[in-house]
Amino acid sequence: MEKNSGIEPIEKKDRNLNGMDFFLLWSGAAVSLAEIWAGGLLVPLGFLSGFLVIIIGHIIGNTPLALGVIIGSRKVSS
Repeated sequence: MEKNSGIEPIEKKDRNLNGMDFFLLWSGAAVSLAEIWAGGLLVPLGFLSGFLVIIIGHIIGNTPLALGVIIGSRKVSS
């Protein structure tokens, strides 16, 4: 029987996802129709330039999310 847990942090031994699982989860969520639409708009730049613009946009857009995750994980572990 699985123990009930509320909003308390889950101990490491009881967690069932690792770093690779979270990477695959969030990278899968990042691929969206917006990517296809942006790619269509960036076609005149060429493949490499358009790809770089999309990557830079992801870095800029995901930095606040990553910083929030770091802050949250430090809060939980302390």
